[in-house]
Amino acid sequence: MMPRFKRDPGKYRRQAIRYIDNAIRSLDAGEAEKAGEFVWGSMAQAIKGAAAARDIRLVSHNQLTEFAMALARDLKDTSISSHFQLANSLHSNFYEPELTVPYVFECLEQVRPTIGKLLSLVP
Repeated sequence: MMPRFKRDPGKYRRQAIRYIDNAIRSLDAGEAEKAGEFVWGSMAQAIKGAAAARDIRLVSHNQLTEFAMALARDLKDTSISSHFQLANSLHSNFYEPELTVPYVFECLEQVRPTIGKLLSLVP
C-alpha cells in the first residue's frame, strides 16, 4: 500500500509545465540529453501530481511506475502507460547520450498530450 499524505498537487503541475518549457529550450539549443531528461521529469511530475490529487505520495521510481500502470488500467487509457515508458526511456539518454534532437523532439510531441491529460487530473 502506498503511503497517504496531504500535499499541494498544484506544485507538481507547475513543475511539469516548467520542465516541458525547459525541454523545448534545450531542444532549441541542440541539447538532446537535457531535453530528454526534462521530458522524463515532466512526465514524472505529472504522475506525482495525479497521485497527490488522490492523496498518494510517490517516493521511488518503482512507485511512479506502479502508479502509472495502475492509473492507465483504472482510466482505460493505454497512452498513460506507453508514454510513461517512452518518457522513461529518454531518462537513460542523459548518462548514455545517443539519441538525437529530432528523436527527442518526436518523443516530446508524442508524450506532451498525455502529460496534459495527467495534469487535467490535478486540481
